[in-house]
This record gives sequence, C-alpha cells and structure tokens, in this order.
Amino acid sequence: MTRALPLAGAALGGALVLALFLALTGGGEPAQRPAATTFTAAGNAFSISTPRGWKAVADGKAATILQRDDDRGVVVIHERPPLTGSLDALSADLRRTLAERLPGATHAAARRLQIGGAEGLVHTFVRPATNQVQSVVVAPAGDRSYTLDLVADGDAPDVARELAAMVRSFAPQPR
Repeated sequence: MTRALPLAGAALGGALVLALFLALTGGGEPAQRPAATTFTAAGNAFSISTPRGWKAVADGKAATILQRDDDRGVVVIHERPPLTGSLDALSADLRRTLAERLPGATHAAARRLQIGGAEGLVHTFVRPATNQVQSVVVAPAGDRSYTLDLVADGDAPDVARELAAMVRSFAPQPR
C-alpha cells in the first residue's frame, strides 16, 4: 500500500500539470468559476481578472498575494527589474534555481507564452511531498518584469484552470 501512495500522487500531479498546461495554451475545459472582478494592484501597476472565490490577502511593494477562499490555490505576484539576456538563458537559470531551492520537486514543463502583451516563460513542476503543482511565470513588461508564482493542490484541476485564466488576463500597466 505504501508504494501505491506515491503513484497516486504522481497521477494526480500529472493530471493537474496537464490541466494547467492545456489552460495556459488555450486548450482544455473552461474554468469552473467565471471571472467575476478585475483586481488592480496598488499604484495601478497591473490588473488581473480574479474568479469568484478569490481575494487579495496582500498588496504592496513586496508582493501582491491572491488566494482562493478554500486555500486550494494562491498567486504571488512580484515586480522585478527588466529582463536582461535571452529567454532561453533565463529558462535554464530558472530551472536550475528551482531544482536547488525545492529539493524533491519534479520539473514537468517549460514553455514560452504571450502574457501581458509580451513573450514570457512558464515553468511548471510537481511537489509530491506537499501534493502541490507549482508554476513560475516570468512576464516582461518594458522597464520592469513580473514573476507570478502559482500554486494549486495536486487534486484540483479546476483550480489549475482558474490560475491559467488569471495568467492569461494579467496586464501590466504603462508607467
């Protein structure tokens, strides 16, 4: 029985990675909860559509944190300096950094995507020890960039679809 638990966790994580991937690339089923509001960050730095049941739990210079009411999903958004170098080099650095910082995490997917009107990156990985799937999205925005850290429970493909819809709606505002 103890051998079956990791396999079940891997299957759930795989299903969630697939749901998040399909949602980010425009495939798959629509989110269960339609977008209800548009959240605008302090100083009008960016906006993002939030499905019903999501709320801002922090919004300031350090980060904006949006959380699902049932605690099955969270988005942490950080403003960063503008990107330097190629997206390929950034992707390799990001994958290496994630492996160092999150031992036991399994890299699941990496791809480029359009976000906020520019080409960005998404890296998705599974964290079996916590039964979570996490994605790190890098969004260039002219004189700055953003990282969006997405976390969903490993058995919540509906949350993954909501997170993907939020990423697609992310819109940095010009300064």
